Amino acid sequence: MAISREDLVAKLRSLRPNQKSEAYRAVASDLYYSGEFTEANQLEEDGALLDRMFLAYSTKTKQNRVVAEDPASCPLCKTRLTPVKLDREKKAVWCSRHFVVYPYKE
Repeated sequence: MAISREDLVAKLRSLRPNQKSEAYRAVASDLYYSGEFTEANQLEEDGALLDRMFLAYSTKTKQNRVVAEDPASCPLCKTRLTPVKLDREKKAVWCSRHFVVYPYKE
């Protein structure tokens, strides 16, 4: 059985008690929809990922930024996107882990 978003929020609160409630919900939603975590215990093992996700949340909420304005990182795992070529040699970037693709604006 997959872990619920509410369970993820509770686990995040226990692991990172100094965050805002909006950050818990946003990071928990990203984790939930990524499908990477099926057990709450898995979060304890990947502290670096959680640090990146909370940092990315705080960065994107500053100055009303949204994730779509940052085409350099995956909105789910926050890692760098890989440059690829689409049909007709159009440039794009993608996350091979989550199949997220953004066109590359020149």
